[in-house]
Amino acid sequence: MFGCAHAGMINTINHVMEKMGKEKVYALLGGTHLQFLTPEQLEKSIEAIKKLAVEHIGVSHCTGMKASIRLAQEFGDQFFFGHVGSIFET
Repeated sequence: MFGCAHAGMINTINHVMEKMGKEKVYALLGGTHLQFLTPEQLEKSIEAIKKLAVEHIGVSHCTGMKASIRLAQEFGDQFFFGHVGSIFET
């Protein structure tokens, strides 16, 4: 879960996976900080998410609308907007 991934979403995920000794990420939730990426960087981030086989992607504030739309296109039903009041159940 991200508050706001200032250090980079993929950098943050990789750091947490390393520290926790995990090889899989079930869900990405929160501010991904993707709105600040170039289109090329966004595509690289999408490819990295695909390699992680993430099951749910719930984005908020600093993801940005363009990046959110791109994630929705790529991940379909796995994607949702994690706005205030959202409930995520596993």
